[in-house]
Amino acid sequence: MKLAAAGGAPPPAVGGGGGNGATPTVAPVAAGGGAKAPVLPPARAPTAGSMQILINPNQPIKDRPIVALAAGVYSNTILDYEIKADHRCRQATMGLPDGGAIVGDFAIARYIARAAPASSLLPQDPSHLAVVDAWVDYAQSLMLLEEQQRVQAVAMTLTKVLQKQTYVVGTSMSLADITLFAVIGFPAEVEGLAAIEQHIPIEATAALRWIEMMRCSPAIREATQLALGVANGTEAVFDEGADMDPLVSGMNLLEGGIVGNVTTRFPPEPSGYLHIGHSKAVLLNDYYARRYKGRLIVRFDDTNPSKEKEEYEQSIVEDLAALGVKPDMVSYTSDYFGAIYNFALVMINNGMAYMDDTPQEQMKIERADRTESPRRTQSPVEAKEFFLKMCSGSEEGAAWCLRAKIDMKSDNGTMRDPVLFRSVPSLLFLLLSMSSTLRFTHFEYLLTIALRADKTQHLTTVPALTSKHILRMT
Repeated sequence: MKLAAAGGAPPPAVGGGGGNGATPTVAPVAAGGGAKAPVLPPARAPTAGSMQILINPNQPIKDRPIVALAAGVYSNTILDYEIKADHRCRQATMGLPDGGAIVGDFAIARYIARAAPASSLLPQDPSHLAVVDAWVDYAQSLMLLEEQQRVQAVAMTLTKVLQKQTYVVGTSMSLADITLFAVIGFPAEVEGLAAIEQHIPIEATAALRWIEMMRCSPAIREATQLALGVANGTEAVFDEGADMDPLVSGMNLLEGGIVGNVTTRFPPEPSGYLHIGHSKAVLLNDYYARRYKGRLIVRFDDTNPSKEKEEYEQSIVEDLAALGVKPDMVSYTSDYFGAIYNFALVMINNGMAYMDDTPQEQMKIERADRTESPRRTQSPVEAKEFFLKMCSGSEEGAAWCLRAKIDMKSDNGTMRDPVLFRSVPSLLFLLLSMSSTLRFTHFEYLLTIALRADKTQHLTTVPALTSKHILRMT
């Protein structure tokens, strides 16, 4: 096998390769010429909904759409897709908005990478893009070989290519890296790594370094956990001795939760004393932060001075201590008003929000009737002018509010252009901006339920309203 030149195209493809690279199988012929086997009706083909990825949980992880999931996580667009288990699915399938479907892990991964905003997965430069495509084709052709042959081919090829560079193409992870990692079995877990190490030649030090780098990538690990936990709640083990305690009865796994990479939060408003509902919320968030060896942030929502007192804040601190909760960090929303203000301007400049002076009662009626505000069509320049007037504290500015531009026709009322900002930011906007600023990975809040209640609207019209996508805008 020829070795690729450093930074250049891969060796010639081996054989053909369609779908996700699986070898076609032929049904065995019964010996002896006896009675014919009964003809069973064909199984009903699974149907994938729009932007829905179907995974067969009975298949080993290397046969699940792990490349596609990694592409979604790395490009920060995984929230745009719904992951669903389907035992009838022979190959990974993703539904398209027009009713069509894409079959095969590599094909789905290409779609996700191309649909994502600017990302290193597929470089913008045509020459670099062509090189990445060539590597993906090469990786797909290797899927026809036995595991030992695949591992050795990749190891020896990368030993040459990675002599003076970290990644296969360019200076950051691309789809070429992810597909080659999948070819050798996607060994993110300890067990998978041990299975392939025996096939890697001693002299392939550059390849070994690359494998270790890839398996330690947060995106690779999150994708692995998503693929494993799609149906049966299996948890990935990435490091020796890193097994977690069994879940307490009644608790569920965190979707995509990775040890050391989970941040939860408890955001009390110091305008009263804690009650039993607060206790449930903080204990839940503290449990997951400790189980996943992450951190819990207590963030005081001090945005309404007319109702807040230092007495309540002190009481909350004492009550948390009585519950045995020790936060890893204590913060105040008021410390981040500058960041919140800037997030609002980003949304305005990108046409994702507009300013409205419709009276509250009239706005309530219009949202119920699904009637758009006359202010919805204003330009970003006009919206910014009114936003600055609102923030000035003037009497005229107090009549204005910032609304998210989502979908006034949605069956989900939450999606009908909710208010984000009045004279002070709304709780909705505070949640999203603070979740982004403090890097919350999992948070318990009604908004999450409201968004997921309408999958179609969530997936197609409101990516700007999740913390990960706000990060993308900045």
